[in-house]
Amino acid sequence: MKKFLKTYNSILEQDEAPIEEPVTPEPEVEQLSPEGEVLLVRLIKKALVTKIDPNDVDSINELADINEVNAKSSLQMLINIMKKYSQDIDVNT
Repeated sequence: MKKFLKTYNSILEQDEAPIEEPVTPEPEVEQLSPEGEVLLVRLIKKALVTKIDPNDVDSINELADINEVNAKSSLQMLINIMKKYSQDIDVNT
């Protein structure tokens, strides 16, 4: 009987072990490069002084949520819109 209880208790101990939930890794956040930071500041500066046509506002509103996958194509579209209003934009595409 002792052998049975010992085996039974070891089974119960295994059943009571904490269940580990799968850990989902958080996406790595990359620091903005100095060049990227300059580009961002230049775009913000230009955006603050640009009055755009309502049609272009609609185009901007149609942009999907900008993420790591579509950021480059969205940036290209925004720069092209900005170039309609000023040729002195100092951002290369």
